Amino acid sequence: MPPEDLELLNELLAERALNGLTDADQVRLKELLHRAGLEEDDSFDLAAAAAMLALAHPAERPPASVYTRAGQAAEQFARELENSRNVVGAPALRIVEPEFGAPRPRRISSAWLGWMAAAACLAFAAIGWLQIFANRQSMVVAPVSLASLRDAVAKSPDVRRLAWGDWDNPEIKGVTGEVVWSESGQKGFMTFRGLPANDPTKEQYQLWIVDERGLDQRVSGGIFNGTGESTGWQGEVRSQRVGDELVVEISPRIHVGNPALFAVTIEAPGGTWVSDMKRRVVAASAVN
Repeated sequence: MPPEDLELLNELLAERALNGLTDADQVRLKELLHRAGLEEDDSFDLAAAAAMLALAHPAERPPASVYTRAGQAAEQFARELENSRNVVGAPALRIVEPEFGAPRPRRISSAWLGWMAAAACLAFAAIGWLQIFANRQSMVVAPVSLASLRDAVAKSPDVRRLAWGDWDNPEIKGVTGEVVWSESGQKGFMTFRGLPANDPTKEQYQLWIVDERGLDQRVSGGIFNGTGESTGWQGEVRSQRVGDELVVEISPRIHVGNPALFAVTIEAPGGTWVSDMKRRVVAASAVN
């Protein structure tokens, strides 16, 4: 399974464990589980949630209420695990040979997941900020400043500049600025003027990139706030107010090829994997 699909699978499992999934996200999760050869297992939710909480970067940790919910789930999981022991002091680990015929999908046992969750909690207690996804390895070193990123992208040989325009029936009108994108570097930035500050407890802005895969497989380019401040949600990108201009990093989770459209919508806090695109702000088309 490609790293980006594995990352998405892990995030969907954790999201289901903590907050539940929309119908569209549930369909996508089933597709990824099938592609990975895994059956659905409720116990995986608990292990995924524990791992996400234990290994998340400090800036991305959820509120205390999430830890409380995860703790309650962990207690229930521990009781179930204890009941599953068939020998005092020994977990019921079993290796089952598949029957003859078509190979069976792999199923991750509850006992094994219990050890995974326990290891995640120990990692949290000992280290407290380990990364969970490969694409976060860049966070170990000091990130390039937003000003340096802006300068580097602007000097890229394949840089593209696209002006924002009013989208069809936008919720916020009169927003101007541009998209500056380098496909070879898979990075870019956006500028906005006239984009009002949002209440991040109620809503956030989210960038969508439509590339050669089409509108149905649009890619999130990042979640941000009109104030230029971070609220710690996973998936937020760096942003900064420079005078009356807002500068926002573009950081898609997966590779983007031949982007045809960049569009900004208003979504619930933390963004979404699948947007209905109803609350529109601005769009920039790369198609003449």
